[in-house]
Amino acid sequence: MGKASENEWASFEEWRFLKARDLIEAISPTHGVLEKPSSFRGHGQAEWSLLPTAWRRVGDYQNLINVREPDSYEALVYFEASAVFQFVLMADQQGLSIPGGREEMLTSISRFNEIDQEDGETPLQWPPTDILECLALAQHYGVPTRLLDWTDNPYVAAYFAAEGSLLGRHNEGSLAIWIYEEVAPPHVWGSNPDPLPAPRLSCYRPPYFGNDNVQAQHGMFVYVPGADLGTPPRWNEGFNDLEARRQREFGLQFPPPFKKLTLPYSQAQDLLHLVRALGVSATSLFPGYDGAARASKVTNYGISPDDGALAAEEEMWVDPSRHNIRLQAMVQAGKVQVRSWLSHRE
Repeated sequence: MGKASENEWASFEEWRFLKARDLIEAISPTHGVLEKPSSFRGHGQAEWSLLPTAWRRVGDYQNLINVREPDSYEALVYFEASAVFQFVLMADQQGLSIPGGREEMLTSISRFNEIDQEDGETPLQWPPTDILECLALAQHYGVPTRLLDWTDNPYVAAYFAAEGSLLGRHNEGSLAIWIYEEVAPPHVWGSNPDPLPAPRLSCYRPPYFGNDNVQAQHGMFVYVPGADLGTPPRWNEGFNDLEARRQREFGLQFPPPFKKLTLPYSQAQDLLHLVRALGVSATSLFPGYDGAARASKVTNYGISPDDGALAAEEEMWVDPSRHNIRLQAMVQAGKVQVRSWLSHRE
């Protein structure tokens, strides 16, 4: 990748695959092309951004909660905190357990959802770390938060990308696996040798006890820890574009921490076959009735839980030596195209 011009910052790097088996080869934890510890997220449509639900201007909660929509970080925090505050109240009224305790959570959240919008004064430390477990619970049940679900198992992300593509009945376009490589804070250009004071994104792994789905999916959450990093998020701004804007505002220029691996929709069934051969399926990711129901939906697309897995396993392991091929060899062989996508210019 060549150096970007003065007004261009890389938003993410795309690896475009044509065959499911080549994508599986690339993300293999033991023989793939990834060089750093990474987190993964599957999208049924490649066009979808890394956009948390709380940062979207449209949605039922914005109709239920009386909040203005100025282009300000204060309004964004107020919207998210108000939604979670209402979730805690309603859950408690139903006699449900609140992680961290009802009073403690309401007290902590109320410091952010009682915002004087006229003065525009909002604490910049949202979300406080003591509410992360409660925030994750709210996210799980559809409340808009800044948390995005990720996994440390690339095959789990591949499953969700394939399933989302098939159940969405997409005929044209591509599915995607996003990769986030957590790196050390970079240095600012010039004479200042000090790195930036805080990580750009944070990872939170909720307690696995009592949460069978998260445990089975090797789940975690990636989120922006606060606006004190110097680059407050904006409405409808995905993680990758936020990171590119942060580089620009701090005078930085370095490879983006996000990669997007795309695959044509026509390869979704093959991808699902392959991850089944690797032990990842609806029944393994969703223990109980939910997994059985999801598996039956996928089976309606002609995927046999037994024969398909067996055929995929034969195809994958017929030549184990092929998994030693690295990214450069894959590019030269025409298995993948690599390019950088630029963020919006200002």
